[in-house]
Amino acid sequence: MSFKPQDHLMNMRGKDYLEVKWRMVWFREEHPLGCISTELASTDPLVIKASVLNEDGKLLATGFGTPKQQGVAAKRPFEGAETAAIGRALAVAGYGTQFTGEEEGEHLADSPLVKEAKKLATKTDTTQIERPFTPEQLKDAMTNAVNKLGQQTATKKQRGMMVGLYDAILGDGINRYEVCEYLFGARSSKKLSGAQVLAALNHINKDEGLANKELHAVFNISQKDKGQKELI
Repeated sequence: MSFKPQDHLMNMRGKDYLEVKWRMVWFREEHPLGCISTELASTDPLVIKASVLNEDGKLLATGFGTPKQQGVAAKRPFEGAETAAIGRALAVAGYGTQFTGEEEGEHLADSPLVKEAKKLATKTDTTQIERPFTPEQLKDAMTNAVNKLGQQTATKKQRGMMVGLYDAILGDGINRYEVCEYLFGARSSKKLSGAQVLAALNHINKDEGLANKELHAVFNISQKDKGQKELI
């Protein structure tokens, strides 16, 4: 019998939600020999990375999770973060609530979904642009998001989380420096404004899979630009 996700939806605060356990059942039915692996992306703050692969070892999606700060789950940070990462990765791979018309919210792992009405847009064009963004479009979108955030500040934890996520996506701090310099004009995260840190986090939270592709594209173009400058 084929798995029917609509039969397992929960209504949480008026939003359809599919628990992570059912996402895993759905994935296992379609990919019985597939794999869901997790790894520690950062210890301070705690960030877990999950990867979803099919039976051929092809990477379908990745997701990142952080522990909940309230409730019973707060007493089991590693388990909570791992569940969040798996839920996000499966959602990016298509095992979420896309079929209901809902978009995945900011914090999965068995918490309510919230529709994201606002999309990142460029400074010159406020209409929705098809993603993934080009590096230049992402740079403009980040600038637009920073301007909207204004003078908002980022906590030490948020700043550390941004660093952890960028390092997990890009491989190491050196690559993060290059991407930050391209997007924000500053290599060190310590020199980023609070609004820039929050814009970077919001970008990843909206869709980790697309953000992964976009940030890697930024790194590639930054290296190309760097090489051209060295030749001059």
